[in-house]
Amino acid sequence: MEQLYWSIGLIICWLIVAYGQYHQGRIIKQTGSCDNVSFRLPLAVFTAQLILLVKGIYYYDWSLISGCIIVNASVSYNLYQIVKTRLRQRKH
Repeated sequence: MEQLYWSIGLIICWLIVAYGQYHQGRIIKQTGSCDNVSFRLPLAVFTAQLILLVKGIYYYDWSLISGCIIVNASVSYNLYQIVKTRLRQRKH
């Protein structure tokens, strides 16, 4: 039962991280600028989540697996907006 509480807490925290990543991507899309946005931080979060996904699969830990899916979906959106915006800025 104690593991359940840890898992729920972890999912709540990853939902907050996911919201932050999605929000940043949305701001980039709306403003058309990513001048003050780091590409490295979302990439680091994405990599860490992939490691946690492997661990979650290995240990059958649904909180790690679901957290990875939730966070990496929003990180992927954020990274897409950064790359798209930077490529567009280079063309001009």
